[in-house]
Amino acid sequence: VRALAHKMKSTMQFLGLHDTLETVKFIETSARDGKGLEDLPARIRQVAATCRKVLSALPDSIDS
Repeated sequence: VRALAHKMKSTMQFLGLHDTLETVKFIETSARDGKGLEDLPARIRQVAATCRKVLSALPDSIDS
């Protein structure tokens, strides 16, 4: 989880998803430090929902 969150940070920043970037940073730090682990499932679901939303909008952005 930590390694995947780390890889996602640059993508979130590039896409301008600053709130999601902060959530990904929280996930990375929590997984690394073993603190706040009880919050990870909800935070991961939040990031996944944002990614689904962005991916579903991508075809419209390409066609415009």
